[in-house]
Amino acid sequence: MQISTVEIEGLNISIREAGPAEAPAFLLLHGWPQSSYAFERVIGWLAADYRVVAPDLPCIGGSQGMPRAGDKRTLARLMRGVAEACGLRHLVAAGHDVGGQIVFALLRDHSEILSGAAIMDVVIPG
Repeated sequence: MQISTVEIEGLNISIREAGPAEAPAFLLLHGWPQSSYAFERVIGWLAADYRVVAPDLPCIGGSQGMPRAGDKRTLARLMRGVAEACGLRHLVAAGHDVGGQIVFALLRDHSEILSGAAIMDVVIPG
């Protein structure tokens, strides 16, 4: 596993990544008050067969910069940018807590990039 940074809309988003570049992918989104570190063991288990990327959400962990807005639609757009910057294909997005709300927004606004989704431990507002 390696930790690196991708620039999305002027923000530096820290990511933990592992697995074969050409493999089907997982995008793992953490909850509050966690960071991508919450998925460290999961990344290790999945990386043998999948490309795995776990970003730190903006202003958390190693990520730097404040998005223009903090609504889930904006955060979903940023996470789509992460997926595209990392070249993720056949993407399953999985999130818990706030990460689950962002996955819901990805499903609503960017479903064309997803082949699956998991929303865990969260109530979806509205």
